[in-house]
Amino acid sequence: MKYGIIGAMPEEVAALREKIVSPETVAFGNHEYISGTLSGRDAVLTCSGIGKVSAGSAAAVLLSFFNCDIIINTGVGGGLNPVLKTLDMVISSGAAQHDFDLTVFNYQKGQVPGFPRIIPADSEITGKALAAARETGAAYGFAAYTGVVVSGDQFIAGKEGRKNIDDNFPEAWITEMEGAAIAQVAAEFQKPFLIIRSVSDKANGEADMTFNEMLPLAARNSQEVLLRILEKGL
Repeated sequence: MKYGIIGAMPEEVAALREKIVSPETVAFGNHEYISGTLSGRDAVLTCSGIGKVSAGSAAAVLLSFFNCDIIINTGVGGGLNPVLKTLDMVISSGAAQHDFDLTVFNYQKGQVPGFPRIIPADSEITGKALAAARETGAAYGFAAYTGVVVSGDQFIAGKEGRKNIDDNFPEAWITEMEGAAIAQVAAEFQKPFLIIRSVSDKANGEADMTFNEMLPLAARNSQEVLLRILEKGL
């Protein structure tokens, strides 16, 4: 199995990049794609840039040019479910775009035509990833859960944005800016996806301050979970 790995920010992939064995780099546009061996697995790593378009573009390259068998998105996000604490981990059970709206044409909020409202992740892959996350969490002191990831082209740090998600996606556990786009592209290619998100903030009025403080630790945790997943294999 060849693993395609996407992080939006350099902090979310730096530790992974350092561990790639026999790296080979190819550039597409402004972004580098580094192929090699990671935790004994055939992998291609890229830092996509922030946002759904950037992430979707990277996923398409990984699936079409590099022929990856699965896309894994690693990084941080804003916790929505009240059970979550900062630095806890969420493994995707599914993903939706909270800012996609064709309700005027009788689609559900977040539903892209041709896809379900929440694009489901592969349950077997999710289960294996959750087990690896919980093993890592035992060592680093965080809890791990599975849940719905919602994505949008906005950093949620205020009441209005948070209310929109709470009202329309009460099942959501965490919010970020890339995962659902990756899920859609993977579904188009009929390939599985996995989103790994460490809680950097609580998507509230203090999110911007908490994010900056917690980013290094949250990014470390998500990368450590990914390495454990690769070691065990999917």
